[in-house]
Amino acid sequence: MSNGVLELINGVPFLDDSFAPGHLVTAVIAVRQNHAARAGLPNVADPSLWLTPDRACLVRFDATEVPSIPLTRDEDRKVSDALGRLEQAVPAWTPLLSSLPMRYARIASGASLSASSFWWPQHILLGAETLASDLEMREHVLHEHCHQWLYLIEELWDIDRPRAPTFTLPSGTSNRSPREVIGAAHVAAVLIRLYRALNEKHQIEPLKQYGQGCIKLLESQAAQYLTPVGTQITRRIKEEL
Repeated sequence: MSNGVLELINGVPFLDDSFAPGHLVTAVIAVRQNHAARAGLPNVADPSLWLTPDRACLVRFDATEVPSIPLTRDEDRKVSDALGRLEQAVPAWTPLLSSLPMRYARIASGASLSASSFWWPQHILLGAETLASDLEMREHVLHEHCHQWLYLIEELWDIDRPRAPTFTLPSGTSNRSPREVIGAAHVAAVLIRLYRALNEKHQIEPLKQYGQGCIKLLESQAAQYLTPVGTQITRRIKEEL
């Protein structure tokens, strides 16, 4: 592993069992407290309160709410069941799936399977098709948790450069920033790890091709727009693909 940021946090979330979520979370709390103080927001008695979704959005000063619908009790149970299945499949992921407070909701409109945004932190939105399928729930809950942990890293360190152009993912999805391409590659590598743990080998090759396509894009067209941290993360993901 290269020296630098990944050494400070002991790797990349969901890929490295050595990854230290507590190190990252402690630093994020400190940064959020600093943002709050600069904005004149009231102090909180317990600094860990800055990990709640509401307070996370409060100090994301250009936060943009994603329209959503609250989950029903049955849908909440489906989320809990999916998290339990993921923890059972890869026990090392348990701290990553349980230690960061998250708010789940249903996507308000459209056909997306799931969604999240750096600009609306610690909110995971699930589509109707996902909520109707245990298999889709397992995959997309993990998918969005991957994004949420990368968003925490991005709170501390830029992974792409300002005003970078956008790119088209191997899937054909367009208008994606370099950091979003990194996020797509990260999800592919993590899902490969899941399917290896479940011995579902037929799932692996398409994900590998997709992830390698993202890496190729990052190393060629997007390379000059990555920060050193973005390059470190890209190289680590490439090792898994």
